Amino acid sequence: FFSPSISSSPQRNQMQRSFLLARTARQALGSTRAYSTGGVVIFDKDGTLYDTNSGWVMWMEHYAKCVRPMMPHQLDGILRDVGFCPLTKRVTGVLASMPWNYIKEHLLQKTEHCLTPVQHHQIMHECDDLVFAESHVFHEEIFPLGPVFAFLKENGYKIGICTADYEQPARDALKHSGVLDMVDVVVGGDSGFQPKPNPAVAHAIMQHVGALPEKSFMVGDTVVDMQLGRSARLGTVVGVLSGAGLGSDLVRLCHVLLPTAGDLPTFVAKKILSKASVDCAPAPPAPSVAATATTARSVSA
Repeated sequence: FFSPSISSSPQRNQMQRSFLLARTARQALGSTRAYSTGGVVIFDKDGTLYDTNSGWVMWMEHYAKCVRPMMPHQLDGILRDVGFCPLTKRVTGVLASMPWNYIKEHLLQKTEHCLTPVQHHQIMHECDDLVFAESHVFHEEIFPLGPVFAFLKENGYKIGICTADYEQPARDALKHSGVLDMVDVVVGGDSGFQPKPNPAVAHAIMQHVGALPEKSFMVGDTVVDMQLGRSARLGTVVGVLSGAGLGSDLVRLCHVLLPTAGDLPTFVAKKILSKASVDCAPAPPAPSVAATATTARSVSA
């Protein structure tokens, strides 16, 4: 699973240490092979696993180019309203956390006084064709997914994906990365659930894989992801700084804040080691008969 680009990098060395640390801890617990923790790690996709900012920037810039002649003064405000800043070329807000059909409907409502629905849909189709012809822009991994997913599977976790993107494009991205077979369940914005942070989607994922909330993780880059983890009462809510969310916002809701989800194995390995330390600690010695008698007399007195 280690790509040539990280064959001798600190990232690879850190991952190898995480594997070794977790295996040592499991050996102390009496399990040297893969086992079930009873938990699932639920990942957001965009901004957590994949850097889709370049794809969204391409889409929004072409959209702006098509729409600006008809509404030159209002457009920048509309773009910021959906979470795209033309100056910084960053994606936040609605674009980062809501289903695609919601985003399109939102833009349609904001431009209906200047564009007919037919005109608007034509522009959107043109934007879609332009961007999805360059599908690689939506498949750029923030970190190598293979080693991280392999670590989680070896240490007994199921893997779920919960994204506002459509389900099939999410599966395509995972297949492109060579990790789809390691993923136990993929839920998209078109899979029939209320959007995040409604806890029903997390409950459905856990029920599908047989996971317990207190053993499970939510990993994401937005406040909505953190709210999902909290509302579903998952044991560990992990915020990552690789996407649209600000650390100052995420830290209020998450249990731990990491640079990227690629740092998750180190965190999980330490949790396993901590459990091993507690479970394998020697029990306190039983009190002697004389000490017990002395204590009993003291209580009676």
